Amino acid sequence: MSDNKEFKDLDSLFDSIFNENVSADEMRNRVYDNNFKYGSNNNTVNNRGPLVQIVRPTLNKEAKNKKFNTRYAYFENYISNIDYPNNMKEDYFSGFKDAIEKYYRRSQAYKKNLMLLENVVADELNKYSYRKRRSLNYYNRGYNDGLQYIEGSLKRSKKMMEDEITAVLVRTIL
Repeated sequence: MSDNKEFKDLDSLFDSIFNENVSADEMRNRVYDNNFKYGSNNNTVNNRGPLVQIVRPTLNKEAKNKKFNTRYAYFENYISNIDYPNNMKEDYFSGFKDAIEKYYRRSQAYKKNLMLLENVVADELNKYSYRKRRSLNYYNRGYNDGLQYIEGSLKRSKKMMEDEITAVLVRTIL
């Protein structure tokens, strides 16, 4: 048994479990009834206040299954068909939108070779440390999420073209 006051409730809970024949559901209910916390920083970021849940933009459902001839067309489809939620913070939205617009303009110069753009995006993502991504500055969080969305779009466009090439090769071989 522990002499620590914080563990008295846990000790009494375990004593009652060992002394009785208790089912797992009943034990779960007892734990939730006692309102035990699962971590010291449960809803905080660096103990500065509550962590605000950010709803991230997603790709439009109709745009997911479209077929194109080039990787750039797939990438452009992913960038231009974003669904922005209504309850998005304004600073987060402007950061996200700035990243999308910046790399959309850059992608027009790299239409034939998006591998170069992948390297540029990866370098800029590496500049953002973990602390900056988790900060309470919503513009930086939005910009970082926008960069991650662009990186994901580049990877998805590459995967879609690889799948199409594989399908054509399989058809010609068989």
